[in-house]
Amino acid sequence: MAFGSTALSTSPSAQTSTPSSTPASPTPTKVHQQKLEHRNSEQQAAMAVPESPKLKPRQAITAVTELVQKATKEEPPAAQTQTTSGTPTQVVSPRKEVTRATSGKLRRTPSHTLSPAHTPTLLTPVEEITATPIPPEMGTQTSAVKQTPLPEVAPKPPRPSSLPALQKRVSPLSAEISPDLTAFEHGKECTRKSVTFRKETLMLAKKKERKSNTTAPKSAFRKKKVHEMVEEKLGDKDARAEEEEIKKSEVEQRLEEEKVKAPEKENQREKEEKEKQAEEQKTEAHEAALAGVKEQAREKWKPAATVTAEMAQQLITLVFGSEGKQKMFPDSWFQGFFFCDEPDDLRFGLLQSKGGPCVVLACVQAFTLRALLFTSKHRGAERSDLCADDAVRQDALLDALCELLWRIGEQRQVTVALPPTETWDKVPCKIGELRLYTHAAYASLLSFMRDHFFLFQERNGNGVALFVLSAVLTRGIERTASDMDTSGTALMGKWGYACQELVNLLLTGKATSNVFNGDTRLEDDDNSATVLHGVSEQCEIGYLTDMETSGNLEVGSNLKNSLLPIWVIYSESHYTVLFALQQLPLQPSEPFD
Repeated sequence: MAFGSTALSTSPSAQTSTPSSTPASPTPTKVHQQKLEHRNSEQQAAMAVPESPKLKPRQAITAVTELVQKATKEEPPAAQTQTTSGTPTQVVSPRKEVTRATSGKLRRTPSHTLSPAHTPTLLTPVEEITATPIPPEMGTQTSAVKQTPLPEVAPKPPRPSSLPALQKRVSPLSAEISPDLTAFEHGKECTRKSVTFRKETLMLAKKKERKSNTTAPKSAFRKKKVHEMVEEKLGDKDARAEEEEIKKSEVEQRLEEEKVKAPEKENQREKEEKEKQAEEQKTEAHEAALAGVKEQAREKWKPAATVTAEMAQQLITLVFGSEGKQKMFPDSWFQGFFFCDEPDDLRFGLLQSKGGPCVVLACVQAFTLRALLFTSKHRGAERSDLCADDAVRQDALLDALCELLWRIGEQRQVTVALPPTETWDKVPCKIGELRLYTHAAYASLLSFMRDHFFLFQERNGNGVALFVLSAVLTRGIERTASDMDTSGTALMGKWGYACQELVNLLLTGKATSNVFNGDTRLEDDDNSATVLHGVSEQCEIGYLTDMETSGNLEVGSNLKNSLLPIWVIYSESHYTVLFALQQLPLQPSEPFD
């Protein structure tokens, strides 16, 4: 039905004011009366206030909430009626009024003003809805509804508001709920405090557990110690007495052994004291003898000349170079020539205190071996002869120093440089203060070196430095410079290491720059030539280097095939000596193997 959603209700005594007359209302049927009675009974039951049992706080709050929601849903909107003086008007729904225009279309018209009194209405079936033409004087068309008249029903009293009833129902409940709510809030507070207390207790337990874990080892150690102490106190007295007896017997045995060893210790102590005294006496005798030797040397030998300032500057430039600021040997070069005492099978070897002067020590060592093995005194010596007494070693060393200087001076003249007699004990010596001693005979040189041998043997003295300066002065400053390929070349390089020129000067007597045989001439583009100087003749002491294996240079046969089986070896920035006991010289034409 097109208008089934719109309910039209009328007042029991009202009649619609329409231009057409309305028929009389029929008697209401039993169905309508039953519906009315059922609705009235429901309203009365809803308005009754039941006894509310005692509820718990949460149940009471839930019940109150349900009652409020139910009362809100049951309260209908206010009914609106419109009356005129003496004439009842049709009661219309407060939402909309449905009309049908002449053309058959529906439209909305404003609702009538309703009376504030609210009366229950009955649903009336709509039998017929007809469209009534609008009179010309009204200007619009209205719809008239043809209805079945309702029986006259006595008006019912207005429905009371549900709010007072709700208040009546809630007030007893509120009185009962308020103490329960107070108890409920108190329970919540107690629960919160209980949870907080449990958390704090748990934190304290964890903290105590961590502390006990950190102190557990110490506690265990203390308990163990206490346990041991208790066991020791509560142990068997007999066992402790037995242990004490054992200890006493051990002490007595130790005392007896000490009594037996006491004479041996006393003898050993006396022997050590005697050796110490003998060593002191020997040192005193050596110092006294040395003092006498020094005094004799001062009186016996007078210097022939003194190094001038110009000569000192030329000597410094030749040895150390003109670019550097160095004017004296490094500290590591200030040592003497002294032998090794241990082990016994190396007593012929010279010792090096610090890095630097190894090239000078190696060359002197080679000539010392020559004196021990291949001179007329010791020809055909065995390996055991190398470990001779100290006098033989000292003679061989003295012979080596003199032989080197005599070869450099071409067996004609040797110049030995020594510090002034009053500064013999000062280290380092000064080049500008050196005194020069000249010798034209080997016997004179040997006698002079023997008298001044102590200056070359002091462990922390000027021996090595004085020997190098003596070799340069014996060769001559100008001749030494002319032996080199390039002017301005120094005998010592950086970091206190010797150059090849110093090695050749000590082995061959000339400060040449190369190790190949003879001289090599290099032609330049401008028809000029550069001469490279090498080794001109076969040497008595040979020379080998590991740089030849890498192809950097080639050692000539004059150095490889030496007259004696003794070679100075250069390897990894260090110089050592290789020698054989038997003399098997190679021929110059034979290859070195």
